[in-house]
Amino acid sequence: MSSEILDVLNIGDHEQQPKKKQKVEQPRAKPLTGINRELYQLLGQNTPPVAVRNQQKFKDRLNALEKPSSWTWASFKNGSREDGLRLHHWVKGSKEVVEAADPPYKFEKYNVHLNIPDFTEEEYAQFIAEGDDVMEVDESEEPSEVKTEDNEEKAEKVPKLTWNYEETRYLFDLAKAFDLRWIVIHDRYNFQDKSRSVEDLQERFYNVCQRILIYENEKDETSANTNLISNLNFSKKKEVDRKAYLNRLLMRTPAEIAEEECLLIEAKKFEVAAKKSMTERAQLLQLLDSPQASGAISQYLTSQGLTQLYNQLMTEKRKRRMDSPAPENPLTALNEKLKQQALAKQKQLQQEKLEQQRKKKENPIYTLFQKHLRPEEEQVYGLKVHQERISPGVFLRSQKTTTYKTGVQSRISSILNELGLGTKPVMITEKVAAKQDELHKAINQLLELKKQADKLDSESRILR
Repeated sequence: MSSEILDVLNIGDHEQQPKKKQKVEQPRAKPLTGINRELYQLLGQNTPPVAVRNQQKFKDRLNALEKPSSWTWASFKNGSREDGLRLHHWVKGSKEVVEAADPPYKFEKYNVHLNIPDFTEEEYAQFIAEGDDVMEVDESEEPSEVKTEDNEEKAEKVPKLTWNYEETRYLFDLAKAFDLRWIVIHDRYNFQDKSRSVEDLQERFYNVCQRILIYENEKDETSANTNLISNLNFSKKKEVDRKAYLNRLLMRTPAEIAEEECLLIEAKKFEVAAKKSMTERAQLLQLLDSPQASGAISQYLTSQGLTQLYNQLMTEKRKRRMDSPAPENPLTALNEKLKQQALAKQKQLQQEKLEQQRKKKENPIYTLFQKHLRPEEEQVYGLKVHQERISPGVFLRSQKTTTYKTGVQSRISSILNELGLGTKPVMITEKVAAKQDELHKAINQLLELKKQADKLDSESRILR
């Protein structure tokens, strides 16, 4: 309607109508067929199982616009050293920051030493030197369990070494330097060529430390060194005995170790048997003891008392039923019976075997083979002990005679015919077979010698 009115009034439509968008047909993907379609269905949308991130490589990090951190070649001093040596190392940060901070050496905290008591010469003379007479040590003392009169006389003859301030000071300096490593201290100990054992050094050190703590505790009553003082009691005799026992334990033979293990096993068996007998004894006493009345009978005259008594009896019955042993398995008795029968049969077989051996020993032929025969007796009985290995089975002696080549054998036969002997003996006994082998070998050697002689004769004729 509006378009007709505009035509009558000669009013043109100056506004252009928007053009319709034409759909651009995109090329369709060719549908997959055959094995490609099945493979695509197996892959699905082909999404990775893990989110893939673009990792920054080393080359990319080098090209990044980050400012590198500054490092400073700074000097430091180790507070644990007393010589004031200054070393240098690289520290992260600018030079101004590092010099302003001046941090302590980070490994200095690991230099920890034991807190060993110290004393002066006046303190030593005041409360330590008083008990030095008790601290006298035998130079050649050795751990021994049995004291005899000879040992006591020998100990009296050996001179005893006493401690003074200089040697005690030397011992404490070594203990502080090596942190109470007594084997190292004993190895480095060299004071005026005095011979001290490890136990001597330990006893002196702990005794002096105990006296110092007692003196400090008397000066300061608030000090809590009571437990430490009691822990510093060192017994040299116990330490020597302990090392002697340990040395004897390490020097045991395998037979002694096995014997100790057997004794331990037997002791455990005795312990188990004792526990079992105590349990059985307690059960027997419990059965023999008469039941004691825990209350008056009047409490069971009412209905409530009877109900309580019934419940109590049922509980005890149920408990006895639970504690009763399981019924015996019938197969156990059968197995025991079969085992006894097998043992009886085995015993009978052993007796039969012993009886056969006894009868065999009574046989004269067996006794003849058991005794050692002389060569003359072996010859009489036709016995021979073969040293060489014999092929198994039965064979004739004639099969074991030495054989030669056809030409050699024919010449041996011709020589035997000239001598009036047969090629094979009539009765080939062991001796005859041996002599025949010797004769054949001698004839063979004679033929070889004749051959060599003819050869030499022909050569000599040619040379003439």
